[in-house]
Amino acid sequence: MPTGPEALSYDAVAAIISAASQRPVRHVSLEASALSARFVVQGLTPAYADTLAGLDVAIAGGVEDRVTPCVEQASGVPPRSFQAFADRVAARWT
Repeated sequence: MPTGPEALSYDAVAAIISAASQRPVRHVSLEASALSARFVVQGLTPAYADTLAGLDVAIAGGVEDRVTPCVEQASGVPPRSFQAFADRVAARWT
């Protein structure tokens, strides 16, 4: 799985976006059942909504906390940090 150069939490991503855009951004964590219910209201089937909510719980718990060399191996160029990306596109967020 291609990744950036660092594993980031939802809160860290929100903080980076907030700093880059100079606008308040925060991550609001929902219980899996509340997240699933939101997905259903948005048109997903209950089974798929539960699957996505379960993935969110797993990701928040660290199951995807890893960094891989895939981007650099495939492109010959080191991956950009999310901070560098956010700084580059911040004007589009305002």
